[in-house]
Amino acid sequence: MMSFNNISLSSIVWKQYQYKQKSYVGMYMSLMVLQLIAILISIEGTLYTGETTDVFTLNMHHYSADVAFFFTVIWGGISATLLTTKGYWVENFMFVTNRLSNHLANIMLLTTVSIVGGITALLTKYVNVVMHYMLRDEPIIQISTLESSELIAGVLAMILYILFACAIGYVYGIILQWNRFIAIVIPVLLVGLNFGLGYIGLYATMYDFYLQETSFLLFIIKVLVTITGLFGLAIVLSNRKEELK
Repeated sequence: MMSFNNISLSSIVWKQYQYKQKSYVGMYMSLMVLQLIAILISIEGTLYTGETTDVFTLNMHHYSADVAFFFTVIWGGISATLLTTKGYWVENFMFVTNRLSNHLANIMLLTTVSIVGGITALLTKYVNVVMHYMLRDEPIIQISTLESSELIAGVLAMILYILFACAIGYVYGIILQWNRFIAIVIPVLLVGLNFGLGYIGLYATMYDFYLQETSFLLFIIKVLVTITGLFGLAIVLSNRKEELK
């Protein structure tokens, strides 16, 4: 007697996600390497000032997670693009799956790595402070101007920006697989709008829309809606690619 088991989409997505978490551990390793490089680059702080009097010498080192955050954002975009390549895509045939479940598992994976990347990027700041304390034989007074609520908001913003970069990279990777000519034209066009054709306010508008938002709640909504739209576009383009074959 034959038995037919109804397998839900959620269970398939979850199994694929677990598999990707174990198989793509290299993504986390590359993240660690990049953030280690960022720590070494900013080991003296992102801003340094000094003052000397007859009584004392005061050296002020300003530490931030800016360098690690920048590296992590770039890493997120590149990692998301690599997920769309043929080598990664073929591995999904190990499962009873479809394109939608694969996309959803990828989105879950990118969300996870964005959370890890955002948290560890922020922690690099404190690693620098500890390293400074261990390597220098001088008294240290640590001053932080951030409250706990601001710290949480900063981490959340980092995570969203990294996921935003992942969504852009994922869409670009799908476009690259769908039509390589268009994938080449897009970055050339974006650069041309700013340099070749003159400043037309496109990037200033985007900057103001996402980075100058004073309401944190509205900022979250804007970024989440954009991320959802980008991942949705990737799914549609992927389906369209299969239909054209």
